[in-house]
Amino acid sequence: MLECYQAPKSKTHPTEKPVELMEHFVKTYTEPGDLVVDPFCGTGSTAVACKQLGRRFIGGDTNAEYIEVAKQRIVGVM
Repeated sequence: MLECYQAPKSKTHPTEKPVELMEHFVKTYTEPGDLVVDPFCGTGSTAVACKQLGRRFIGGDTNAEYIEVAKQRIVGVM
């Protein structure tokens, strides 16, 4: 079944993905407790999905502003 995901209403990153879309991928391809590595994590949609689904996460980005946004989003999930 094809599902549709809405783009984030307030995009900080030009290619920001909906957390719901990243949750779909994380659930489909990992098990609880698995480690997900995203070397280009941007503002952290995948990281948020991982936290919500009980996966471990390592991420990075070349833009310090995006990393700060990702940190705040991740803390908001805890």
